[in-house]
Amino acid sequence: MPSFDDNPAYDEAIDLMESDPETALERFAAASDAQPQRARIHANRTLVLLELGRTEEAQNAAQKAWALDAQDGYVGSRLVHALMDNGSHDEVAEIAETVLKLELDDDDAKFVSNARGWSLMRSSPSAAVTHAEQVAPRWPDDPEVAVMHACALAAACRWDDALREVDRAIEVDPNDARYTERRDSIAQMRGLGLDQIATHQAQAERTPDDADAWRRLGLVLARYARGPEALAALERARVLDPVDTDADTDDGSDLEPLVLNALMVEATLGPQVALGLPVDPLG
Repeated sequence: MPSFDDNPAYDEAIDLMESDPETALERFAAASDAQPQRARIHANRTLVLLELGRTEEAQNAAQKAWALDAQDGYVGSRLVHALMDNGSHDEVAEIAETVLKLELDDDDAKFVSNARGWSLMRSSPSAAVTHAEQVAPRWPDDPEVAVMHACALAAACRWDDALREVDRAIEVDPNDARYTERRDSIAQMRGLGLDQIATHQAQAERTPDDADAWRRLGLVLARYARGPEALAALERARVLDPVDTDADTDDGSDLEPLVLNALMVEATLGPQVALGLPVDPLG
């Protein structure tokens, strides 16, 4: 990190961040005029802007700080914070991976790690689970890490594992309503998802010669990350109706092999979000 001479305006701004954020912003402006290349001026200004609800300005300040010093973990942490508050999850997933390789204090490391987990849930539940399993041993007794891990498991449709993980968080801090709310969401999602699977399973069993029923069952199983079962159901449909390879799904799309393969590789988030998938970070 570059070395800078003393900057009284910066020191004053730091002291005022919590008690008088508006004045702190004025002092950060003066500090920046004196030392425009000092990344932490813009990084700490980010925190004040976030506190005031000026999220777009905060993201701009954080990006400026990162452009000045992408080797400072503190600066990177503030960028992740600003991106999370702006809902820029794709960017968070990418940048957080870089920031986690930098020197961070424990609180910043945990924050950035959790942010990456929450962001990955929206695009790749399996990647979110892998990340959570890698970092959970570092903070084995932290309830927020446990809840992030639980929600990643739920996103990958590993509902029973998710419930066990969120119960660990509740055991650590039974008075935090956020954790019990997440448990309720996961339990509801589990029940609705299992109901959907059971409904299509029952229909296929009632009409064992109906290729469309087996295709629909296969699609639902794939959406809920039941890959081997989905393949078996789709193979049953293919045997029953080997000619009709362009049959429509419930949503009108064709059951092309690549689409089915993608569904079986990665759980489809759309229907899970509709069921209340708790992928939003803890408030």
